Amino acid sequence: MHYAQTVKNDNHTLNYLYIACPDTFWANYSQDPYPTTPAHPGNFPTFHTHVTTADIANDRTACEWHLKSHKDRGTMDTALVHRFLSLLPSDKKKEYENKKLSSNPNESYIQCIVWFSS
Repeated sequence: MHYAQTVKNDNHTLNYLYIACPDTFWANYSQDPYPTTPAHPGNFPTFHTHVTTADIANDRTACEWHLKSHKDRGTMDTALVHRFLSLLPSDKKKEYENKKLSSNPNESYIQCIVWFSS
C-alpha cells in the first residue's frame, strides 16, 4: 500500500492508493468518490484540418499523456500483484500462477487478494 500511495499521479491526491483498497473501504481514506481509471483515449490523436505544426505536436503530447494515465493503473496493479506474490511461499505462488494468471494475466490486485482470502 505504501508504494501505491507514494507513486505520483494526476488522478487523485492519494495517488494509487485506490488500487490497493476496495471501493467499500475507500471512505476510510477519503471523502472523495472512489477514483476511476481514465478512459482509453485511442491509439492515435485526432488531428483537425488547417492546424499548425505546434497544434499537431500539442495534440500528440496530450494523447500520449492521456494514454499513459490510462495504462498506469494496469502497471500498478501488475506491480502490486508481483510484490504480493513475492511475499508468499513458493507453493502458494505457483498454485496461483497456474490457476489464475494463466486464465487472466491482467487480474487486478484486489482480485488477487480476494482469491487468496477465499
